[in-house]
Amino acid sequence: MPISPPQEITLTSQQLITICKSTSGYSTPSLNDRLYLHYKKLTHLKNLQPYSGLLVLYAEGNQLHECSGLDGPHTTLKCLYLQQNSISDISTLSICTKLTTLNLASNMITSLTSDLPFSSMKSLHTLNLASNQLKSITDLHGLLQCRSSLSCLDLSYNQLSVETEEDRQQLFEFFTSFESLKILYLHHNPLYQQLPSYRKSLIAQLIDLTYLDERPVTESDHRLAIAYVKGGMEGQKQERQLIAEEVRQNESQRLRNVCELVDAPAAADNIDETLATSIDNQVENDDAESSDSDTDDVENIQQFANQHRDNEDDLHIQRVMQKWESRIGGGSTIGNVSDEEQISVVEQVVDSSDQPPIRSQGTAVVSVDTMD
Repeated sequence: MPISPPQEITLTSQQLITICKSTSGYSTPSLNDRLYLHYKKLTHLKNLQPYSGLLVLYAEGNQLHECSGLDGPHTTLKCLYLQQNSISDISTLSICTKLTTLNLASNMITSLTSDLPFSSMKSLHTLNLASNQLKSITDLHGLLQCRSSLSCLDLSYNQLSVETEEDRQQLFEFFTSFESLKILYLHHNPLYQQLPSYRKSLIAQLIDLTYLDERPVTESDHRLAIAYVKGGMEGQKQERQLIAEEVRQNESQRLRNVCELVDAPAAADNIDETLATSIDNQVENDDAESSDSDTDDVENIQQFANQHRDNEDDLHIQRVMQKWESRIGGGSTIGNVSDEEQISVVEQVVDSSDQPPIRSQGTAVVSVDTMD
């Protein structure tokens, strides 16, 4: 018995208007800037010609096999959501020249080698191609047509592989071609395991990257990754120590400024020693963790600095700083406040200070209440 073709499921013009009214839209099609057609079991998009002012179209969770039917809103459409369909050919999307966001996740796309539709999408900055059937970097070459605008790219949960050194080189060349790429998802692809030092290698190559696989990429991450690629674990260790020294100097200067402000020389004398000891311990711990796992990046040394500010031994400095900022205003700094104003505020802070903190573990603590 022959198998009958699948039944075509579309929406009539009146059904579209009913959907608009039920989602706080308008009965006049051209006045709607959003249209919700998700999870309607649609096999085709039709009767959208009157929707000439549409900016966002939600058509995910249907049974679409192609992207036709957008010849009405194509001149204005900016965001198009087509995930969770059965789409394999997206060339007809080339008419949507103003798209900025395109979601094609969970479809049946196997290749993007053609220049269409991306050659006409000069403003596209967010593209989601997760959970498709892409197998190699060669399958992605069509994306280079929007390399100047694309800033967020999701290729996770595909079958992308880099089995040879040539494949790895091609991978780096491909992603470094994007001029504005800042967010990249590649996890749950074979290349995740095939590429040596996966995360460090990518961060070292993509200098503008701020997010990789659901984890932020900091300036320290970039520096450490580059140092690792150039000098291995030893180079990374030296760079981490350099970063730690920079953090120590910045924190030391910040706390010294506060101590000088409240005339606390004893506390100022202990700042360098306390910071140096604590940061050295943090560096040693980071080195030990790094040697255990090559796939993990080092934690940002700045995290220690933030923790140090909350240290019980420095509560008196922190309290004075908060009162100082509250008196001179959130937008003011020591540099743009006159000497007379500084003296006046410091005297008020000293007079209104709470009881001095408890001295702990032999660290020098100067009571604000005892200052002249």
